[in-house]
Amino acid sequence: MDVEVFHYDEGAAIGWRTGHRYLILIEESFEIIEDNAGTYVYHSIECRGWVSALIWQFTKRGLRRRLAIESGILARRVEGNQRNYTVGNRHKRRSLKAQASHRANDE
Repeated sequence: MDVEVFHYDEGAAIGWRTGHRYLILIEESFEIIEDNAGTYVYHSIECRGWVSALIWQFTKRGLRRRLAIESGILARRVEGNQRNYTVGNRHKRRSLKAQASHRANDE
């Protein structure tokens, strides 16, 4: 199956479709909107065609679960890119056990 990009606005939106006309046609799109409250990503999937009604009944639960996971991944990635990264102190601190016993290179 070929994929056709039907909507593209760099940095703001993208949409594509794939499938066989009349049997099943799947359209998926993402739109990014920024306002004073933050950045929102709107994701939509639309299935058309007579086969899509049959497939949708069997796949909607798994697809919704997968989309929720991917939305969370995307949100964490966007959130992580907005934060200033600092070097962690994981290797600078001693474990609590070593601190309590004063054994880690202490004299």
